[in-house]
Amino acid sequence: MKTKYFFCETRAINTEAKTIDVIASTPDLDRDGEVILPSAFARSIASFKANPVILAGHQHRLANGESPVIGAAIPETIKISDRELSFTMRFAPTKNGNEHWTLYSEKFQNSFSVGFIPLKWEDRDIKGKSVRHYTDVELLEVSAVPVPSNASAVSRAMSFYDSAEDDRPETIKSIQAPILKEIGNLKLEIENIKSLIDSLADDLGEIKSLVAGSGGYGRELLGGSPDADPLAGEKVNAEDALKAVQKAIQSL
Repeated sequence: MKTKYFFCETRAINTEAKTIDVIASTPDLDRDGEVILPSAFARSIASFKANPVILAGHQHRLANGESPVIGAAIPETIKISDRELSFTMRFAPTKNGNEHWTLYSEKFQNSFSVGFIPLKWEDRDIKGKSVRHYTDVELLEVSAVPVPSNASAVSRAMSFYDSAEDDRPETIKSIQAPILKEIGNLKLEIENIKSLIDSLADDLGEIKSLVAGSGGYGRELLGGSPDADPLAGEKVNAEDALKAVQKAIQSL
């Protein structure tokens, strides 16, 4: 899945309904030197409307077990024009949803990212440079993110640092928090993989014990001769591969 970050232009804020009108994507050149045409979303927009969730930073689960869903795009407001993919977003009445509502309604955070699968693209000339234009994509989800990659968004984000120096620590904190949260999620995933490897190693040990204790009959069931070494050939290679994976995981 690819992701593209865009600065969110908040067109309207409804404090009673906790909704904001936003632009999720534009055809502007991003920092990756690529363009997604708004029309590229047309083929898959019906599927997105069926489940228009807005996630926190492309996370499918949070480290604390809470849902990463912070709200949803109202299906009937999702529109595609020549210049943008836009919708009205309603924030969820949850801790995470309320936190993001404050960030966006108070304009501490102003960007969104689209997660998509590229299907078709073509290279077009922009000022003498070949630029990839995505013409057909499968839109998977939209996420609230702290840092945009759209070129025009970068210049707007820099305006934070035109403020008084005393305000900068708070700005830095608002950017760091989601990044640190994502690092925590990655560490949790690594620990889960380590646990899985340990479990596989235990299972392999049990299999070795069962085969060794069953005599020639167990070896015959594994497709070998009664007198053959049950760990010869491919079985030894499998054990070596498992050790290599364990070593790689432990080095992370």
